[in-house]
Amino acid sequence: MKQALIFLLVFAKIKLNFVKNTSGRITGSYGVTVALVNGNYAWSDGSTSSLTYTYTINKIVVTIPTPDTTAIPYDGTEHTFSVTASDYYTSTPVTGTNAGTYTVTASLNDTTNYIWSDVTTAQKSFTFTISKASLTITAKSYSINLGQAAPNYEVTYSKFAGTETSAVLGGNLVLACDYNPTTSGVGEYAIVPSGLTSTNYEIEYVAGTLTVSKQSVAKPTSAGKTYTYNNANQTFVLNGFDANTMTVSNNVQKNADTYTVTVSLKDTANYQWADGTTDPLTFSFVINKKEIDKPAVTLDSEPKTWGTSSDAITYDGQNHTLAVNGNGEGYTVTYTKDGQEQPDGSGRITGSYGVTVALANSNYAWRDDSTSPLTYTYTIDKIVVTIPTPDTTAIPYDGT
Repeated sequence: MKQALIFLLVFAKIKLNFVKNTSGRITGSYGVTVALVNGNYAWSDGSTSSLTYTYTINKIVVTIPTPDTTAIPYDGTEHTFSVTASDYYTSTPVTGTNAGTYTVTASLNDTTNYIWSDVTTAQKSFTFTISKASLTITAKSYSINLGQAAPNYEVTYSKFAGTETSAVLGGNLVLACDYNPTTSGVGEYAIVPSGLTSTNYEIEYVAGTLTVSKQSVAKPTSAGKTYTYNNANQTFVLNGFDANTMTVSNNVQKNADTYTVTVSLKDTANYQWADGTTDPLTFSFVINKKEIDKPAVTLDSEPKTWGTSSDAITYDGQNHTLAVNGNGEGYTVTYTKDGQEQPDGSGRITGSYGVTVALANSNYAWRDDSTSPLTYTYTIDKIVVTIPTPDTTAIPYDGT
């Protein structure tokens, strides 16, 4: 808008209208000075000083826009960033989808007549941010038994934007775990994921756990074999015995008896029985007595019965033979006469004769399951001589 100043000049004793127009449109300081032409004049108030008047056209103060620059998490969609429109400045919106910073500028339309509220006229820049979305990559946890091969490790993803999948990630997924099926023991092993990259996701890795439990071992069982004394070492047979993981004791024996065989796990820290226990197992190892036939006993080749002692022979001057007939395995034969041991069973003179057949040791039993010694005795009795009974009637002397 054009401004004008009009002045009325009155000279001494002379009235004079003097007009001067001073116009202004742009900002700035405007003024006018009226001075007497020379010393022949004076103002009506008697003064002679020049007269001045000034005014200013000020710049329009433009408020700096304050857009909301709060970071927007990446969501896979396009966002438009802008500032509030105004007649005083020009700004072009900016669009963006990926995580990062975006700059929108605002420029005064007339830097001569407009000024920002911070008393500057330079272009203003506003930074908008699409922040990375949070993405948690978690290694799955697994449980295996010692010695088993490591599983194929996998991960889960917390959430992708929109319909995105792990295909949008860069790098190569690495899943590291210290477990080794050959050398590792029971325990927990971390499964650590790493290696993936992204411009739009802030990746957080969460380790999984590989829990390695004791290896389950099937309990061995008795083979159910029957053992009988044979004068040699015999081994208790187990089905499912594994010398790599188990030890066995007291399983080799010779004599007839009942033994306790113990099977233990070599390493209870890393192995357990299939039922979850680790205590040693015990088995009853029975070596049965060898049953043998009772030998036959004869007197003068006539079969006799063990345990009888009523046979008596009257001395007849003949040699009588007591014999034990058998194969001799598992028993001993002892002949006696009148309680004294003698080398064989023959007898001729009077006396009490006997034979005792005893099992050689506790490894044998008679076929009837008895173990008592067998005995047989007989006697050769003296001949009973009848005392003569002559006629002792007195005979009168008759000279003959």
